[in-house]
Amino acid sequence: MDLKKDFEKYVLSENTDAQKISVTSIELVYYDNGKGIIEPALRAKAETEYATDKAKQKTMKFPYDIVVPLLKTPQAIYSYMHDKFKNGIDKKATDDSLNQRPMEKGVDERK
Repeated sequence: MDLKKDFEKYVLSENTDAQKISVTSIELVYYDNGKGIIEPALRAKAETEYATDKAKQKTMKFPYDIVVPLLKTPQAIYSYMHDKFKNGIDKKATDDSLNQRPMEKGVDERK
């Protein structure tokens, strides 16, 4: 199993117009989703290279950073899991703004 090649393949699948992808580092980290769940994960740092002209003679490099879980069934939601959100989330269950009302106008705004 070659992690570097696996990450390069994944990054290329997300960045189909990239001319070149180079994984610069892979490290073991603990991912904290900010909601009380901390899990072991791998963090890969890479550079993607894109052509900036039609002849593809000039290129620009952009950093790419991804964290993927080590667990088979992670409890945390990772940023790369965007496919889970494509077909819509139950907005009523996740959007707390549905229960909020606008603040009343202040004394100086009441006219």
